[in-house]
Amino acid sequence: MVVWNKAKKNWYKKGYHEGISDERKEGYTVAKNVYKITYPCANCGGDLVLKRNGEDTKSTIEHLKSQ
Repeated sequence: MVVWNKAKKNWYKKGYHEGISDERKEGYTVAKNVYKITYPCANCGGDLVLKRNGEDTKSTIEHLKSQ
């Protein structure tokens, strides 16, 4: 019985941590889709991601403010 309870506790912990991990991944994906800013590349038309404190972030902000 003691072995069974220990195994049950370990399964619970493993399932709990996997569930938390899955929820965090899902939450990150949702936040990324809501807050990620992309713009089209002038050359290929593909999506470029505007990254926080990225090289092109300041010039993009200045351009948007001037518009």
